Amino acid sequence: MRIINFSAVGTFSTRYNGTRQGITQHYDGGFHLADSTRGAIIHTWNLEGRIDTINRIELTDNDNNWTTAEHTDNRDMALDVHWGLQQIYDYLFHHHGINSFDNNPNNGFAIDAYIKYDTGNAADNAYWDPTMQILYFGEGRNRYRPVACLDAVAHEYGHGITQFQIGWGNNQRHFHEGMSDIWGVILEHRINPNSNSVWQIGEQITKNYQCLRNIQNTNDSNVEIKIADTFNSAQYNNAVGNLQPYVQGGVFSHWFYLLVNGGSGVNDLGNSYRV
Repeated sequence: MRIINFSAVGTFSTRYNGTRQGITQHYDGGFHLADSTRGAIIHTWNLEGRIDTINRIELTDNDNNWTTAEHTDNRDMALDVHWGLQQIYDYLFHHHGINSFDNNPNNGFAIDAYIKYDTGNAADNAYWDPTMQILYFGEGRNRYRPVACLDAVAHEYGHGITQFQIGWGNNQRHFHEGMSDIWGVILEHRINPNSNSVWQIGEQITKNYQCLRNIQNTNDSNVEIKIADTFNSAQYNNAVGNLQPYVQGGVFSHWFYLLVNGGSGVNDLGNSYRV
């Protein structure tokens, strides 16, 4: 009897995380970036520059050895996303008993991720869609390489946790972004404990800066987005436009840094602090 549908362990030549192993699913004559072995289904799809998920494409491999030579044209970013989602799920489930975004003990919410979302400048982004409740990862363009590094995947996953379990509305976007950066640094540290840049966000993907944000040194000259570390400071109050939630979210994420490491000094309002 020929088995046509089963789970297997694949070898992934990832873009950012070296050679890793992850669960795949065999069906329709090939191995796919799908995983039904956990308490929530994890599935990574390819949009090939489109925005409509109806036209999504399966990512497949013939022998479950996913090499860089086979998965060209930025498709290797799917391996980082799929492996990263599995590692994030496992850490939260095994250490904290959290099952997917919604922590449903019986059937966790499906984790669907889409790589190569959109084209043009829109490809310089990754985001959680709060309506569709899915994850999108662009392949990069002018500012970024493919947006699939571990802290970016964890950041977007964190938005899903926030929507399902915390309940902040969209008018609290600065809390959303600060909280997701916290998830990003926690999960990168737990999954890759030897990382030397755990307090930096997006250090593997930025083309023109050292990193996207730095929640330790919030106004580092080598970051793309300088973030506020003091509530009601001029930097916090003057943040506008698309950057506003990221700048203001720095107060939250830097607070977390101080809780972990301690610190002392004078904030932007001239007040002394010691943690």
